[in-house]
Amino acid sequence: MRGLISEYRKYLDSDLVSLAKKGDETARSVLFERYEASVRSFVSKYLQNDNTYVEDVCMLTFEKFFRNISSFDISKELKPWLLTISKNTALDQLDSSRKEDDKREKVKEGTTLETSVLGMKASDMDLEREIIMQQDYERLMALMDGLDEKYRTVIKKRIVEDLDYDCIAKELELPLNTVKTRIHRARQMLMEQMRREEE
Repeated sequence: MRGLISEYRKYLDSDLVSLAKKGDETARSVLFERYEASVRSFVSKYLQNDNTYVEDVCMLTFEKFFRNISSFDISKELKPWLLTISKNTALDQLDSSRKEDDKREKVKEGTTLETSVLGMKASDMDLEREIIMQQDYERLMALMDGLDEKYRTVIKKRIVEDLDYDCIAKELELPLNTVKTRIHRARQMLMEQMRREEE
């Protein structure tokens, strides 16, 4: 695996994107590795170094990127597109944060599925809302159980056990970037499965 990643690191963005469009996980991991620092720095400045949301916005940026990667024109530069996604995601987060502040008292009065069953933090709720909102626990578990083991294991540890990325990486003895990439892919597959069920 490491040897393959070393080889992929030599590829141009266009080559990696072409492979990622075909579902190549190594290509996705290398793209994430290549641009994570730039996206994180941009998001951090945009959110005025509010570390509460920087990590979530950064992760969600890559989730959106990989979900829509088939529409990316490989003749274009990748970085501007990624930063545009991160800017829009940051704006969404800021808007969501304002709304969350308005609802905070109501949330305290009655627990929600996200907080009582999954034990999720407010920052994580925004990331998972599209999957969890108005869905019961059994359905969520069934969807996760339908994933390949390598995706099922990490997404359950993230959502159900509420472990952070570092803890998951250490527990499973996996590279941190691999854990992040698999969680991104798992979330994407869960959302795609829900959309198919709703059609």
